Amino acid sequence: SPLPAPLPARRSARSTERILRRLASGARAPATMQRITMLRPDDWHHHFRDGERLRALVPMVARQFKRAIAMPNLKPPVVNTDQAQKYREELLAAKPEGSDFDPLMTLYLTDNTT
Repeated sequence: SPLPAPLPARRSARSTERILRRLASGARAPATMQRITMLRPDDWHHHFRDGERLRALVPMVARQFKRAIAMPNLKPPVVNTDQAQKYREELLAAKPEGSDFDPLMTLYLTDNTT
């Protein structure tokens, strides 16, 4: 079954960024702050694979995440920039219309990686 849509934000993205910068600098959280809502997090490790699985997974991931790091261990693995660009094009072609999902590409490191 499809994943639910992300919850609406209660704070603007700019307001949340300002609060996070203050917290990172060591400032105390405002007394009224009860929670932080992540609007569109990143997925730092995703195996989309290819073919039917890729076409099924990309729309689900794109609904929940703004970006995802695509793992390169396909068969054969993605070992050069030309292959990474082709794989990225496949991922972008599978995202829902109007989606701003942005797959981030990596290479499978071997002695012949270029």
